[in-house]
Parts: sequence; structure tokens; C-alpha cells
Amino acid sequence: MFSITTADNTKVEVECIACAIAKKEVEVIGGTIAETRHFNVSNDFEYPIPGFLIIGSNRHVRSVADFDAEESVEFVTFLANIRKAMRTIGIEKVTMVQEERTEDSHFHLWLFPWYEWMEEIGKGVSSIRKIMEFAGANNKTEPVFERIRSDCEKLRAILAAR
Repeated sequence: MFSITTADNTKVEVECIACAIAKKEVEVIGGTIAETRHFNVSNDFEYPIPGFLIIGSNRHVRSVADFDAEESVEFVTFLANIRKAMRTIGIEKVTMVQEERTEDSHFHLWLFPWYEWMEEIGKGVSSIRKIMEFAGANNKTEPVFERIRSDCEKLRAILAAR
């Protein structure tokens, strides 16, 4: 078990954050946006950046290389639909990140949005950590949380219609 702190400063003890989110044991701002048999998507649990989406697998696997054939097909379709929905609400540019650093990693893919305010901090993959740290220190405000909830609601409606 380890302790995590969510974007709204809730402290939670979990064995695996992605499993806890899939099982809805951890409340994420904006809630689950969409889910399929094998995957779920929500705004990032830790960093309050509107449109910073995380796709997680419902099954505890480490890599896309661990997906079975059904999961592989479902994932590509789910990812494409989410990305199209993001464009619909005005998120034009994203960086996708997926890591397999540790043996106990749980598969998740970041869909990191790019906004003009981020350019002052930096551009490109090497700036993502600095931007996340900035958001963690400065974006824990009700207007940002409301924007996250609003964007999640819009995405939920778009994806439900597909």
C-alpha cells in the first residue's frame, strides 16, 4: 500500500492507483468520462489540468504488449474516439505518453493537452513534468476544478453518443 493525494487534496491509501480508479475506489474530479469492457478514461487524478486525460486498463497489465486481441482492437477504437472528442471541445494538440518503468506498473496512457499558458513554462515532452508541477502548485482552485468537471461532462456526452 502507498498513499496518494488527489488533485483536490484527498489522501487515499491504495495498492495500485489505476486499479483503484477502475474499481471506482478513488474519486477523480469529473468522474469516469467513459469506459468499455477493458478500459476507462478520466481526467488525471493528481494534476488539475483540464483535458489531461488518462486511459487505464481495467485489467492489471503493464503494457500494450500484454493486451489480448480483443483488448488491442478495443483500445485503438477507444483512443481514437476519445481524441476526436477532445478536438470537439477545442483540445487541438496533445502528447501521448505511456511508460513501462517498473514491474508492477499498471498500463495507462496520458493524453496531455497543450494550452497557450504552458508555453511560458516550456514546450515539448521535456516540459511536461514542469507543467504538471506548476499545475499542482497553482491550479488547485474551484474555477479550474469546475472547468475540469465541465470538460468531463462535455466529453462524456460526446462519447456516449458514439
